[in-house]
Amino acid sequence: MGKILLVFTGGTICSFGDENNRNRRPDVDRAERLIVNRFRQSGSEYAGTEFTTVQVMNVLSENMTAETWNTLIAYLRDVDYRAYDGVIIAHGTDTLAYTAALLSVMLRGVDCPVILVSSQLPPDTEGANGNANFRRSVELICTGLPAGVYAVYRNSDGVVYLHRGDRLRQCVPYSDDFSSAGMFGVPETMQGSEIAPEPICSPDGKGGSRYAMLIRRLGELRNDVLLVKPYVGLRYDRLLLAHVSAIVHETYHAQTACADGMDSVSLLYLLDRCAGEKIPVFVTPMESGDGIYVTGSRIREAGGIPLYGMTTEVVYACVMVGTALGLQDRELKQFVEEYPGVKS
Repeated sequence: MGKILLVFTGGTICSFGDENNRNRRPDVDRAERLIVNRFRQSGSEYAGTEFTTVQVMNVLSENMTAETWNTLIAYLRDVDYRAYDGVIIAHGTDTLAYTAALLSVMLRGVDCPVILVSSQLPPDTEGANGNANFRRSVELICTGLPAGVYAVYRNSDGVVYLHRGDRLRQCVPYSDDFSSAGMFGVPETMQGSEIAPEPICSPDGKGGSRYAMLIRRLGELRNDVLLVKPYVGLRYDRLLLAHVSAIVHETYHAQTACADGMDSVSLLYLLDRCAGEKIPVFVTPMESGDGIYVTGSRIREAGGIPLYGMTTEVVYACVMVGTALGLQDRELKQFVEEYPGVKS
């Protein structure tokens, strides 16, 4: 049987509600007993798997901050990953994609599979998918899932999907389903060794050594990266830039943002401010070169750093890690652009 490190952080998978299943609060001790015991009784061929359990934190994932991330990082930094067949991290759904992205950046080159597991309902609730997600994760690890960072999650269609951590997207409002580029359903009979994740290195192998087990070299993350989402009427003059080291700015689906003139509703206004403050602005998704629309070309000409081929969550994680490493200007830009698999 396998040996798995089971890390609890809180979230819905570790939460329980009142008699009406409302006012849910995390209770990791109770969740640990319930999840492990149900797996032992599940009839799985791997029910005898050995678990080493640890409670790193006990928070709802919507309360995840740079400080709580630092708590998780501090624990994971000292783990001997060669001592385990895999690691399972019980995490809430609200910020699952952000933590999956962060761990994908920091644990590149890890010696075993690391799987984030969540639940859309408390684990003692009828219809909760957390127990199924946990069982499938254990089975994939015990049957040879390749090393890397993943999320395993059963959507409302009843299919358990395997996601690569650096491609997972935030769950959209009014839905309990997760999606990612290249996600695929995992049949109950599939062995982990039958899964060959798509390589994430570009053909020239750039970024490989730079990103190898960054968690061993990383200090503490700081709250100095601003994430901005465009919307009609956004006023850039209302953004405070004090203590901001970098900005990640999303685009609309056509790789655009308002770039009409230099008044405060235009991204060009923000780029001009940031140029004066020497604050890099990463714009995603946006391809380099001539844009489909003139607005995209204006943004790049004004100093926006285009990034294409990454989720927003991974861009944010890369910039957070880069600033924590003390990188600035050209070094920070190069660090983010060299995340393996990026098309910039």
